[in-house]
Amino acid sequence: MKTLRNRVFPVVLAVGLISTTPAWAVNREIVELQTQVQQLADQVTGSLKDAKRLAEAGRERLRTHFSWDVITAKWDAVYRTVSASRPSPSSKRS
Repeated sequence: MKTLRNRVFPVVLAVGLISTTPAWAVNREIVELQTQVQQLADQVTGSLKDAKRLAEAGRERLRTHFSWDVITAKWDAVYRTVSASRPSPSSKRS
């Protein structure tokens, strides 16, 4: 019996080692996870580029629509419109 075990054990061990995936082999789930991580990193990088583009567009909008030159020009236009539609003080006295 002991000699049978001595003969069979190395064969079973060899078959087990040959048929299993070695520890250094790449697992499919690891590859998929790495691909997902890379896609996420690409999306974050793209989002950062979009954020920079949106920030620049926001600064440009502030310059063109909300600078003091634009605000005073708009208020001046409102003032002129209102004052043109009101009768002059000299016409009230007559």
